[in-house]
Amino acid sequence: MRFVPLFAWARLRHRPARWLLVALGVAVATVLPVLAENSAAIVAAQAVRYGVAQLDPGQRSLIASAYGQRLTPAQVGRLDTEVRKELAPLAATPPRAELLYGRLATGANTTYSLAAADDLASAVRITEGRAPRSCTPTRCEVVVTGTGTPALSPDLGLVIVGRAVRTDPLLLSGTFDPGAGVPVLLADGVVPATQLASLEQFPRTYGWVTPIDLDRVQHLGVSAYLARSAQATEDLLGFYPGINLDAPDDVLRAQDARARQSARRFALLGGSATALL
Repeated sequence: MRFVPLFAWARLRHRPARWLLVALGVAVATVLPVLAENSAAIVAAQAVRYGVAQLDPGQRSLIASAYGQRLTPAQVGRLDTEVRKELAPLAATPPRAELLYGRLATGANTTYSLAAADDLASAVRITEGRAPRSCTPTRCEVVVTGTGTPALSPDLGLVIVGRAVRTDPLLLSGTFDPGAGVPVLLADGVVPATQLASLEQFPRTYGWVTPIDLDRVQHLGVSAYLARSAQATEDLLGFYPGINLDAPDDVLRAQDARARQSARRFALLGGSATALL
């Protein structure tokens, strides 16, 4: 038996290159599955990011909405603080507060929408006239977006001061979309616009909208991100029972499933290369 090590050593000295190739092949074959798994994870994450990025802005946004009657400025402030706290772990930018009244009618059997947004100047571009400067319970300046100009009843206290086009694709998007072709009157500021005396009993929806954070989705993984989204929904309902959080959870699941399928194909290629080696 003592001749076996000597014999192996003699063969190694006689053909060292062959043994070096064997050792190198074994090392590469060991590393390839690890590299394939890591590459598959990267492919899956990038596929989710790309798929979500191709959606309309309204489909890849977070929209917290509360339907009901008029809230006092203090109530709006408390709700605003809570919504921002819950959306912070899901979004990269602070949400924009919005307000949308129920559809209003004119005397000519046509309808229009009345809405408001905080920091309106950053969400629209004025094309005619000027931007709204004030909004009180009895007189509120607005700009018109969309097609046509509604004939307003003087007792509403609404004063049209210009026309505008939306520059923020998330403004009145998703569940807040009033519909194509509907003229929309926009006031600057949710709190002042919700205090209109003429519409005190009129139903309205308060909202906060912001895009989802794709970097955070990629960093946490879809499952962990969805868990955070579900927890935010539960926390908001505990704070204000009439609130709802619309998040693209189904879209993320679908994109994640497609990404995982692509990753499995990638891993299969890596495994085939390992087998051939």
